[in-house]
Amino acid sequence: MTDLSASNEPVKYRVYYWLMNAALVYEIFAHSFITAYGVMPGDLDPLIEGLIRTVLVIFQLLIVPLLIIVPWWRDEYAELLWKRAMVQLAVLMTVAPPALLTVITVISEFFIQGDLSNWGGHRPDWLLAPLLEETWVLNTVSNVWVMFTSAFVILFQWNRWRDSR
Repeated sequence: MTDLSASNEPVKYRVYYWLMNAALVYEIFAHSFITAYGVMPGDLDPLIEGLIRTVLVIFQLLIVPLLIIVPWWRDEYAELLWKRAMVQLAVLMTVAPPALLTVITVISEFFIQGDLSNWGGHRPDWLLAPLLEETWVLNTVSNVWVMFTSAFVILFQWNRWRDSR
C-alpha cells in the first residue's frame, strides 16, 4: 500500500473527480431549478436566495471552467475522458446551433404564424428574429457558454459511466 502523505498526486486526482461529481450534481440542480422556477423563485428568503446564487456563481464561473482548462488535476484516465468529451462537444457544438436555429425559424414562421395580422398588429419582435436584438445577442453568447461548460461536464461523466460498465 502506498503512503498518501508521501505524495499529493493521488489526492489531487481524487479532488478532480470529486469536483466533477459535484459539478454534475450542480448541473442537474441548477438546470432543474431554473426550469421549474424560471430564473429564481420570488418568495425565497433573501439569505437563501443569496446562498443559492453564490453556489451557482462559484460553480458556473469558477469550478466548471477550472475542471475544463486545468490539466494538472487530471490523471491519464481523466485526460482520455477529457479528450473524448471535447471531441464529442466539438461535434455537438457544430451540429446543435444550426439545428436549434432551424427549429426556432420553423416554429416562428410556420406554427406561430408571425405576420402582424395574426397578432392584431402587436406581434412581439422576438417571435420572428430572437437573435437580432443586441440584448438577445449578448444573452445568446452567455447561454452558449453555459451550455458549453454544462455539456462538457455531462459528456465527461457520461463517458466515465460508460467505461465503468
